[in-house]
Amino acid sequence: MYLRIEDTGNEVSQIQTLLNKSINAGLTVDGHFGKKTQQAVKDFQKINKLKVDGIVGQKTYSELLVSQTDKHELYEKQGDYDIEDNPNEFINNNSKYIWIIDAGHGGMIDGKYVTPGKRSPKVPPGVYEGVVNRQISKYLYELLIDNDIDCVLLVPENEDVSLGERVRRANKIHKETHRCRYVSIHCNAAGNGNEWNMANGIDTFYDKNSSGSRNMAKTIQDRLIEFTKRRDRGIKQANFYVLRSTLMPAVLCECGFMTNYEEAVLLSTDEYQKLVAHSILEGIFDIEDEDN
Repeated sequence: MYLRIEDTGNEVSQIQTLLNKSINAGLTVDGHFGKKTQQAVKDFQKINKLKVDGIVGQKTYSELLVSQTDKHELYEKQGDYDIEDNPNEFINNNSKYIWIIDAGHGGMIDGKYVTPGKRSPKVPPGVYEGVVNRQISKYLYELLIDNDIDCVLLVPENEDVSLGERVRRANKIHKETHRCRYVSIHCNAAGNGNEWNMANGIDTFYDKNSSGSRNMAKTIQDRLIEFTKRRDRGIKQANFYVLRSTLMPAVLCECGFMTNYEEAVLLSTDEYQKLVAHSILEGIFDIEDEDN
């Protein structure tokens, strides 16, 4: 299997179908490997930690097939998502916006991190990004409730959920309410991930085509730096799937580097996780106040 842009045929149609099922790519299954199909391949490769080249080689094809037997069955079991079915939603029309909190990627079952992904190079601290994402998101969600801010924890289940499914859930809520804001929480990494390095700090990403996202990113980034005192890496434009595909202003926060020993230690602590959550909360307060 080796398919690339401008290829045509039944094999391309199969790849388009697999991409639609795996990441909800929204491709027209026409057997033509165009720019949209190439971008969907790149999205899939990035999600699954493959070489991001937009070419369907054997590794990408094999991962697409695996995604249908394992992940797709899991998504089918989740059923149709309804805001009223989510036990982790708090919407009482207390605030101008509904804040959708997304714990980045990462899945935990029975308290164990089971999703391949970024982690610190050595033990200790042996920190996994998915664990930190979920902890910060949980603390932020609790703080929002305590302050009567309408909010939804986007992935209440322990299992990992595809980016396509996350976006579908968020967009469904926004279509029903027309007042959502999306915050995706992540941790960063540099190099090959197998050794410590000096990369450090916090940055917040936004999509340049999403109205209101830049100001939202700047406000939250400023508060993150103010309270954590970490290096300010600034706000940056990015073509991340969850930023370009959501229908509402959306930002993605990288809250520190798993590959920097000092920050990995910090990220492993409840104190720092709660501090990050509090910092984002303060940014949310600012946005609620600015827009009223």
